Amino acid sequence: MTARFPVYSGLKTAVLNGQDATLVSSVRYAKFDQTDIPSGFGVSSTNGYQFVLDSGSSYILIGSTSMKGGTVSFQWYNETTSANIGFKGNLRSGSSQNSLNPQYRKEAVAYIASSGSSITVSLRITTDAGSPDFAFEPQFSSNSGIPILQIIKKA
Repeated sequence: MTARFPVYSGLKTAVLNGQDATLVSSVRYAKFDQTDIPSGFGVSSTNGYQFVLDSGSSYILIGSTSMKGGTVSFQWYNETTSANIGFKGNLRSGSSQNSLNPQYRKEAVAYIASSGSSITVSLRITTDAGSPDFAFEPQFSSNSGIPILQIIKKA
């Protein structure tokens, strides 16, 4: 018997490499390489931290930041309506990670239902403690792009 896997018609995905978080007007944003967005995908960004989602499609956003030292929480933010959306993520450095992780997700996740107008979203650092270093490259890997942003789109 041949194994069958479900086929989900109409789904597209984009994966963007992470960059150092950026501070803009006292708001810290997770930042990603906007040049990784495929042409014609329906998502655009001019700065790597705010993303315009075209109307008429539904989206799932999965993103994180990297840091060392301290604790951070982050959540998707609808810049159009000025509201937090989805489920927050949380990272904690050091030996006591189990006090927060995995109780909280290590990625922030949001579902954006199809609408008649485009919206702008960002992944914001909502709280931090212990002076985290956001310009952090993991020592176990020489690859850049940790973390990543995954955008799943259904037309």
